[in-house]
Amino acid sequence: MVRNDASGRLGHNGSLRGLLRASERVECFLKWVGDSYSVENNVLQNPTSGLRRNVQGTVKRQPGFPPTGLQGGQALAEFAFAFPLQLLILFAIMQLALLYVAKQVVTYASYSAARAAMVSVSPEDAYRRAERASALVCAPITGPTVEGSNFSPAELQSTSIEVPGWGRVPRSGISYRLKTHVSRLAYPAPGEVQVTVTHYYELVFPVVNHLFAWLHRGAPPRRFADATGRGGTVAHGDELEFEDAVGIWNVRAPHMRLRETTRLAVPGG
Repeated sequence: MVRNDASGRLGHNGSLRGLLRASERVECFLKWVGDSYSVENNVLQNPTSGLRRNVQGTVKRQPGFPPTGLQGGQALAEFAFAFPLQLLILFAIMQLALLYVAKQVVTYASYSAARAAMVSVSPEDAYRRAERASALVCAPITGPTVEGSNFSPAELQSTSIEVPGWGRVPRSGISYRLKTHVSRLAYPAPGEVQVTVTHYYELVFPVVNHLFAWLHRGAPPRRFADATGRGGTVAHGDELEFEDAVGIWNVRAPHMRLRETTRLAVPGG
């Protein structure tokens, strides 16, 4: 009787141990599946690798599973394809931002040139004052590249504008002789003056600067009529003549033509 009870208890304990082992296997399997890798991915990525069990019954991944080298190569290929494109887009955005700032500066340069022309005694004097005022305003955005133009660096430096109490303004000579031009001075109505300023802005970001310059070169230059006002007439050449005279398109840096016009009423005119 005792033997039968003991054997019954032993059989019962054996079935419990079997259930526990089965539950451990299911738990290990679920842990393996939920460890960020599905069964399909494991089979497709490395079908020769499997799982092995240690003495305690825990699950271990064999070395090299999953194949990290394959994932690293894919990331490198994606980076090599996407990074140059992202860099070009970033350069284009930054260049457009600088162009917007330069456009505002040229607008203010035309306003300053018109104000300078208002206090002149003749169109020639107005043109000279407008040239100086616009070149002074555009000096901060003037690019430093002059190689290839019809002026030497020494010639441009000698024509720098000097402000009393301040000294010579940096790059004002380049702006005055090479990259800023009063392309029009007119008196459209009695007591009014109109000034158009053209600035040749140097594009600085690589690759996109040549693209912007190539897209812009299709814009034709303008020709303006001579200005006749109180005290005489001042002759204007068109922008193409000015560009050929200074050799702006031969400069070893791409440029873009920015043009703004301001019309003001002359006090007492």
